[in-house]
Amino acid sequence: MKKLYKPKDWPDLIPYLVVTDANKSVDFYTSAFGFEIVNTVLDNDGRLEHVEMRRGGIVVMFCPEGAMGTTSKSPSSNNVEESVNLYCYCENVDELYNNAVANGAKSCMKPEDRFWGDRMCMLMDPDNYKWSFATYLG
Repeated sequence: MKKLYKPKDWPDLIPYLVVTDANKSVDFYTSAFGFEIVNTVLDNDGRLEHVEMRRGGIVVMFCPEGAMGTTSKSPSSNNVEESVNLYCYCENVDELYNNAVANGAKSCMKPEDRFWGDRMCMLMDPDNYKWSFATYLG
């Protein structure tokens, strides 16, 4: 039997974000995008230092600014719009979009049918990360 090179049922690519406030990010990703916590790690003072969340086949990890000795900043702290767009599939893009906006996501593009066969929207989270959600039209 071939040895696993990664945990079973985990994607080969997992975005790792730096956020301003890990607790607020957990709340936002849960309420706006429907993610669920998979794992958290606390620092010596009991604050969130690392978070793993999942939504279907999507996994995202993040840490707050300064965690684990890093100097990385959230795009919002640097006052920039992140140039990477996280493209995610979901069952109902219109429903996800409406829920996300109602829970604090900034609308960058309302759901619309795209030439490549997806109905997609684009949203921005509180840390200025861009998220596109799409439903394949077939």
